[in-house]
Amino acid sequence: MSISEQLTDILQSVVHPPGDFYAAGVQVTPLPALEVEGVGPLSFPLPPEQARRLIEVAERAPYGRGPDTLVDPAVRRAWQIAPDRLRFGAGPWSETLSAIVDRVSARMGVAGGVSAELYKLMIYDPGSFFVPHRDTEKAPGMFGTLVVVLPSPHEGGALEVRHAGRQVTLDLPGAPPWQVSYAAFFADCLHALNPITEGVRLALIYKLVRGGGGPTPTPPDHREATARVAQVLDHWLGLLDREGPAELLPEKLVCVLEHRYTPAEHAFAGLKGADAATASVLRAAATAAGFRLDLALMSIEERGSARPADGGPRHNSLLPGWRNESDRAFEVLGITDRSLTLTDWRDPEDAVVGLGPMPVEAHELCPQGALDDAPPDEKAYQEANGNEGATFERAWRRAALVLWPAYRFLDLISVAGPQTALPYLEALMARGAEGATGPEVLGLAERVLLFWPEQPVPGPAWRARTLRALVRLGDARLLEQMITQVLAPRKLQREDFDAVTDALRAGVGGARVRVLLASLLPPS
Repeated sequence: MSISEQLTDILQSVVHPPGDFYAAGVQVTPLPALEVEGVGPLSFPLPPEQARRLIEVAERAPYGRGPDTLVDPAVRRAWQIAPDRLRFGAGPWSETLSAIVDRVSARMGVAGGVSAELYKLMIYDPGSFFVPHRDTEKAPGMFGTLVVVLPSPHEGGALEVRHAGRQVTLDLPGAPPWQVSYAAFFADCLHALNPITEGVRLALIYKLVRGGGGPTPTPPDHREATARVAQVLDHWLGLLDREGPAELLPEKLVCVLEHRYTPAEHAFAGLKGADAATASVLRAAATAAGFRLDLALMSIEERGSARPADGGPRHNSLLPGWRNESDRAFEVLGITDRSLTLTDWRDPEDAVVGLGPMPVEAHELCPQGALDDAPPDEKAYQEANGNEGATFERAWRRAALVLWPAYRFLDLISVAGPQTALPYLEALMARGAEGATGPEVLGLAERVLLFWPEQPVPGPAWRARTLRALVRLGDARLLEQMITQVLAPRKLQREDFDAVTDALRAGVGGARVRVLLASLLPPS
């Protein structure tokens, strides 16, 4: 059984129950018309004067210990205002809240009739915190807690949530003023609030309740599946170390997700149901086994010859992304070109990963043959014209989780070509976390040059862009390698000459590099 088939079998077991034990994100929204008894209508972002007045009319937040309700600033330091002292005016807040509830319910795998019941308004001033604790079920059908942070400038206050051996740390920003941040988690998850260090956080707390009877939803526990996936990953690493890349041994795996996502939902935090469960298992197993996990958009594109289907309907409407052609029912006669490509990368913290487009091999798909029976998301048909027969184009677009051995990551993106690796190199340099000559930066630059001859030769734009990146690094050895192995053997064009001229003006790399650069320029 292949690595892809082994993982597919295991991941199918995490569908029931689906989801993850938490959800978090931000929602762009008109802000609520919220009035507090004794303070009046609130302004956003929350002004310091209103924050002070809210604390004056609030009471110390208690905590529960068994049947008792206690107030102890050594356990919980915060302020609260009861819901009967809050008034929401006319506006779209109910629609915003409904959208948030739908999103967190999908992420947590809870289906059917979920509502949010306002519990209290919380005010956290500097020094506010809450030690690790679990929430009690405060209403029939309550299964979780939703925290919505309103625009209120502050620092600190990360929320830590733990369940089944996993822990996540969720930042809940109070800016910008046109959005709210939110976090939701199952009630029996252990969670803690780190101290607020500056400013004041204002948060609405809701009880998540599922109606319709039935058992109260509980957080999924995928520890067994995670351990099994980690074993498969360990086995995979062993095969790569012993055999190296082989025809049926993937160097990365692309796990195609079940749901469709809008660009705004293209994030780990936006994954739903079974997809969230799959990401949760793979993320934990990858960490344990020394693998890297990313989220990307996978595109499968096909072109070929076709003929109109008998009696097929014909439409004049245009589909996004295609030329001005008729969309008509057609039969495929042959496929002349097929490509699988990954773009739009995100890491598990939902930061943009500066990777360019990366090709995918068919045997790297998980499950094998993913989308073979799915209707295309886009298609176009071009009728026969003169001596040319009828042709078609069609494409599938899906989110996918990309799993690869961490120690081979730089090699794999470099082998894919500078169009894949160079944006990542530039992102590393811009981030500057290691300094301009950190080992990851220099190692990737070396690999880009090493693997350049193994790929279809990129055009002058990529050569020029690579040279400019190496000039910023200022490493004489890499610059000389770029000149002698990439530039000198090729017929250079205007973009190459412009980059060479800029490199000479920068004066990096020493006398030998400057001589080599000058030798590339045409005689004046």
